[in-house]
Amino acid sequence: MITEIKLKGITSYKNEVIIPELKKLNFFFGSNGSGKSTIAKYLYNLSLNEDNRLLNISNCNQNGYNPIENEILVYDENFIKRNFIDKDSLNGIFSLNEKNAIIDDIIEKEQDLIDKYKLYLKDKLTIERAKILKDISDREKKLKEDCFKKRNQYNESFSKLSLKHSGNSANHLSEIRKLRKDNKEKNHSFNDLQNSYNLLYEKELKKINSNIDIILYRKVRKLEFKINNILQEVIIGNNDVDIADLINTLGIKKWVEEGTGYINLTLEKQKCPFCQNDTIDKEIIEKFNDYFDINYKNKINEIENLKNEYSDLISLLNENFNAIKNETNSTTINELIADFKDFIYDNEKTFRVKLEKSNEKKSLRSILEFKTNLKKIINDIKLNNSVFENIVTNKSKLDNEIWERLAFQSKSIIDDSDLEISKLNNRIKACDRLKIYINDKIANSEKIIDENKENTVNTNIAKDNINTILRSSGLSGFEIAPKTTENNITQYYLKRENYNDSVFKTLSEGEKNFISFLYFYQLCILTDDENKKDKKKIIVIDDPVSSLDSQVLFLVTTLIRELAKKKGKSPNHNEFALPNIEQVYVLSHNIYFFKEVTFVQGSNNKLCNDLNYFQITKINQQSSVIKLHKNNINSDYNLLWKGLYTLKSSSNNDMNIVISNLMRRIIQSYLNFTRLDNIEWNIINDLPPEEPKRIIFSALISQINDDSHHTSPFEEMHYQKISNTTPELLFEVFEMIFDEIGKEHKEAIIKYVTA
Repeated sequence: MITEIKLKGITSYKNEVIIPELKKLNFFFGSNGSGKSTIAKYLYNLSLNEDNRLLNISNCNQNGYNPIENEILVYDENFIKRNFIDKDSLNGIFSLNEKNAIIDDIIEKEQDLIDKYKLYLKDKLTIERAKILKDISDREKKLKEDCFKKRNQYNESFSKLSLKHSGNSANHLSEIRKLRKDNKEKNHSFNDLQNSYNLLYEKELKKINSNIDIILYRKVRKLEFKINNILQEVIIGNNDVDIADLINTLGIKKWVEEGTGYINLTLEKQKCPFCQNDTIDKEIIEKFNDYFDINYKNKINEIENLKNEYSDLISLLNENFNAIKNETNSTTINELIADFKDFIYDNEKTFRVKLEKSNEKKSLRSILEFKTNLKKIINDIKLNNSVFENIVTNKSKLDNEIWERLAFQSKSIIDDSDLEISKLNNRIKACDRLKIYINDKIANSEKIIDENKENTVNTNIAKDNINTILRSSGLSGFEIAPKTTENNITQYYLKRENYNDSVFKTLSEGEKNFISFLYFYQLCILTDDENKKDKKKIIVIDDPVSSLDSQVLFLVTTLIRELAKKKGKSPNHNEFALPNIEQVYVLSHNIYFFKEVTFVQGSNNKLCNDLNYFQITKINQQSSVIKLHKNNINSDYNLLWKGLYTLKSSSNNDMNIVISNLMRRIIQSYLNFTRLDNIEWNIINDLPPEEPKRIIFSALISQINDDSHHTSPFEEMHYQKISNTTPELLFEVFEMIFDEIGKEHKEAIIKYVTA
């Protein structure tokens, strides 16, 4: 049993409110909006697991509730919605069991989910997957095309070379991927590939038998070294001869030397070979011979001999070059031969100048100048002959290198495309996973439907009991009859003989509520779940009398009092007669109902004696609960109403002062009880100044407070008029006020005091 409730942070219970000393039987009274229904909602949510709770009750607490031992049953407006369910498709059919209603709702929701899942699979997921697959196909097609276009450069530049897969872009891409997988993509120079192609395909390739004569080249190099040594020497005649200065000064040594060759050494005197005068005699001849001595002549002769030897070697080397040219007309050999002619000419000139001016130092141009080109020619010949001898292998190598370069050129295209396709494939996988997930959800929903179809509650006993009460209450002419839906859940409709249309839609809200309460009563005395048969029930009843006529209201109060009936004889009066009931809460805003349900019938009182009364009020949007020492909700207050409506029938103006006094006490009592505020002028605070009701209410309040100190800005204007009015007019305005502050309360209590 719950002994205490703490409410905080829900609806109007902003600050902590503690409801202490809860008994077996607990009566709560409060006006509409005071926070009364929040207590019922808290207790209902307390019975739910955390995932299903409709209120955040984390800041609330209670003492005594044990969900293993107790079952909380709450009757309120939400119970009516949960258990008396109008189906649009089956007008007039409703459930008499919350569990059946929940099951029916679960099946309907699960079936809706199945339909939505299947529709999603068909209209969205399948279309989305097809779109992604098309994107993948388009990207793969474009990748094949882009990679295949890389062949164009080679098709144009290597026209005699036929690359494989020339008509199949898919096979071309597969070949590129294989090379990349084997890490064989290489950025070969296009010029190198083109040179190889020209050598293998464009030239009439043949073996070159000639080659640079390395031995001859080395002889020339060796001879150049020797020649340059002597060319660097300063070679002069005998300076001791008196004509030496003249020859050296005039620089006519070579000229003189050549001229002596034309002199006859046997003659005493002869003509000069240059001037043809008889100037040459024995003496001058001897001087010439002394000047051009044997050392000088030997040096000159050595230069002449080296020159001849060098010329022979150069001539042989030149022939070697020309022999190579005859076999290959390469640019390198042609340039070499042309440059070699200049080389020969320059060196011949060097020899000539040295012989003329032997005292000048000279040097030959070295054959070393051609070393680079000579090496290139040697390598070209070697390459040519190697290619010639391995032409099939070399063509295959060129083909492989072209593919390796194609693979390198396609690298970024393939990587970018693969990345995008990978993303799309991940989306395909996500679609497939989602499809599996949705199919699992469909299977789970189908399983839930099957399980719930097996767990429906048989409500035939409750149906029979309700029909019995309906007949005994005077609500004859119709009964509750069973009807089964397509979900195999027993539902019921209101059946009337000789009436084809649904009786349900002809019922008032009060009658519908009464039928719902009858079923709630059955839940309290029976059980709708075999698993709960041993649990004791905590029963919560919140305002069960809305829109009920007096006859039905009496039946409801009687049924509630049956639930709260005490057990046996003393000392068991603190227990309930029904052993499956642990505790009862009754909450209402209707004073007449409250009086009836709490009425203590003297020594014949049937209610459980372990009971308490509570009053619920709300000020400044904050609810509070006060424990009352006794049930003083309806005694003197009801007498005021009864006295007032006794005077109403007198129609005596002289009684206006008594009527006004009663009205003032009733209004103040009501305001004090419902709002903790007995200042009746506050009634008009929320009315606009121009509102006619404000003027009328103010006038009446002025009249009924004739003997008080309250004032009003409208008092002078309306006082005389009200004091001279008939009682009927006072009652009319009085009822208008209660229509504003508590219409249901007014109607209920007038019905009570005028009965």
